[in-house]
Amino acid sequence: LLTAGGEYDERLFASARQIRNLQVGAKIDLRAVIDLSNKCRVNCGFCPMRRDNSDAFLVAKANATKIFVASEEAYAKGFRQLFLQSGEDITIIRPVVEALQLIRRHRKDWHVILNLGSHRFDIYEKLRAAGADGYLIKHETANPDLHFKLREEPLAKRVSHMLLARKAGMYIGSGNILGLPGQTIEDVARDLIFLGRIGSWKMASCAPFTPSHDLPLELQISEPGIFEKSLRFLALLRHCFPSARIPATSN
Repeated sequence: LLTAGGEYDERLFASARQIRNLQVGAKIDLRAVIDLSNKCRVNCGFCPMRRDNSDAFLVAKANATKIFVASEEAYAKGFRQLFLQSGEDITIIRPVVEALQLIRRHRKDWHVILNLGSHRFDIYEKLRAAGADGYLIKHETANPDLHFKLREEPLAKRVSHMLLARKAGMYIGSGNILGLPGQTIEDVARDLIFLGRIGSWKMASCAPFTPSHDLPLELQISEPGIFEKSLRFLALLRHCFPSARIPATSN
């Protein structure tokens, strides 16, 4: 199905739409996204915000007041889903906790999802206690060798943090990048199986790989991920996780 195309695409997409319409409705949920920090301790080869690029841009970091004010502006515009994301920066945790406490004091009906990277269990507990509902940690690829090559960290470590975030009381979400250099179609199929095994039932995603001049040379000159395959993967996500939040990615 990931490689079929043609009439199979039409049947796959029609079936996915039918499931979506029955489970969540033919609607688009809008999410207010606040970017918190452009510093990251990890050196993922596919990410322009990688550690090796840290000297290439001015540091931008939000404080608790700025986060709260931005959330109030979004609330006034009708948003009720709040997504706070950051590079993996330990110094952003305290402002996020303080901001969440402010937000929950004023607004009880926000649904808050965090994407702040890998941290200690006690930090996940603090974030949950402050008001976070869900936590996104994308696995990027479930091929352990490719994962280590591109992220310079073991896949098992990434998985352990997903489980810690869930243990702290948040539901977890994950997702892959389709079209990474060295990735096979079997790897992509295993990504789908991985999302089921890890229990990413409420939130799952797929983004096509996007080369840029900010990446290591090998990835700069690599072909981008095929958009049509990403669409097929999204349709398969809908079949496997009928009521999940499946975002349209920023790519």
